[in-house]
Amino acid sequence: VEWGRRYRRITAREAARPGVWDPDRTPWVHEILWELSDESPAKIVVFAKGAQIGATELGLVWSGWSFDQDPGTMITLWPTDAVIKRNVKQRIDPFMASAEPMARLFGQQKSRSAENTLFQKSSPSGEWIFASAKSAPNLRSTPAVRAMADEIDEAADDLSGQGDVVELLKGRLSDAGPRMKLFVPCTPTIEGKSIVWRWYGLTDQRRFEVPCPKCGHMQALSWERFRWPEGRPQMVEYLCEGCEAPLREAAKAEMLPLGRFRATMEARYHGAVGFHVSGLYAPLGSYSWAQVAADFDAAEGRDEQLKTVYNLRLGLPWRQTTEAPDGQTLRTHEEPYVLGDLPDRCGAITIGGDVQKDRIELRAWGWGVGLESWLVGSWTIERFDRRLEAGATVKTRRAPEAVAAEILNATSAGWRRKDGAVLHHRAGAIDENYDSDFAWRLIIALGARWHAIRGEARGRPG
Repeated sequence: VEWGRRYRRITAREAARPGVWDPDRTPWVHEILWELSDESPAKIVVFAKGAQIGATELGLVWSGWSFDQDPGTMITLWPTDAVIKRNVKQRIDPFMASAEPMARLFGQQKSRSAENTLFQKSSPSGEWIFASAKSAPNLRSTPAVRAMADEIDEAADDLSGQGDVVELLKGRLSDAGPRMKLFVPCTPTIEGKSIVWRWYGLTDQRRFEVPCPKCGHMQALSWERFRWPEGRPQMVEYLCEGCEAPLREAAKAEMLPLGRFRATMEARYHGAVGFHVSGLYAPLGSYSWAQVAADFDAAEGRDEQLKTVYNLRLGLPWRQTTEAPDGQTLRTHEEPYVLGDLPDRCGAITIGGDVQKDRIELRAWGWGVGLESWLVGSWTIERFDRRLEAGATVKTRRAPEAVAAEILNATSAGWRRKDGAVLHHRAGAIDENYDSDFAWRLIIALGARWHAIRGEARGRPG
């Protein structure tokens, strides 16, 4: 971070806001850069992100610090050769000219044109190699100390059949030992195809949380909690998940500097850490909440436009939908069914729960071959105890452990199939979008078969 403060100067050629790089404007970069430093034991750093949250500058500062302070060859992977040409011209060359250590290191080689091409820059501190995703397999004989796979989701279709490009780059760093670092900053694209989202799922999945100026509750900004009057996106507000106070975007000036990352999962890939920051955190003066709300209004009912907004503004992958069958097709599959009766072809039970302000809605589903399913149970679990005092109803918030005990009691009996077999649920899931602190305590109290999930919002929330 300090290297960037001292040497990074953003030119008018690079961005609309030239000047000295200010990491405090995008405070999440502090922890990410620390994980990329030699002080952190992390080997793979995944950054799933929205647009305009400082990822480009973060990558440049890390690259510059690496060549200046810890020399060694670096590979930067971009989706296509066209992207390489654009970024080298618009980003890399101005950066190398304006940052004094980079100008000193790489400027010495200007006369040696064979060593300084569009795809490779040479210096006494090592080579800086730029490659496209399609050419990544050609890097097998190119050892390096560090690598960055930037916006690699844009090449996901082109990489089909070539293997995992992150694993491929990791192989190029195998001789680096403790100095190895692999950085994967990328905006997710399509669920199931997204490279960055798959790798983020293998990490500890850190989310940037900020405090409510009214009650101090720490929370990750969630699209589901934004509200605005119909046709008036400029009036958009965020509802605090702790106290329900409506917050206008100006509150970010107070919230962002106090933000911090919180890991939400235990990493499943040793040495990998992951960060998620959506475009909803974009600093004031960048893409505003009102613009995001207007984009969602304009894209309502148009999946391709919604996908763009979903990716760029929420930093989340888009789940593609399939065409629904017509009514006549559905009627051919009708059969008599009573809630809770399990047909013999039901082989497993799962339970899902949605945490709401005053209750938890639970549904149990039976599953058969080909994902055939039956609704087999439905419960509403209250989050408050109620009693009368002086003619008025007084509500007392129930502890997550008490709520968990009621859920376990309601779901413990199991379900009997028509052939006499009794099935118990194999797994349960609780959506932790709303009041995540309560949800996580609830999940822990429910036990090992219960897991946290996050629901998705498509289009206008609420």
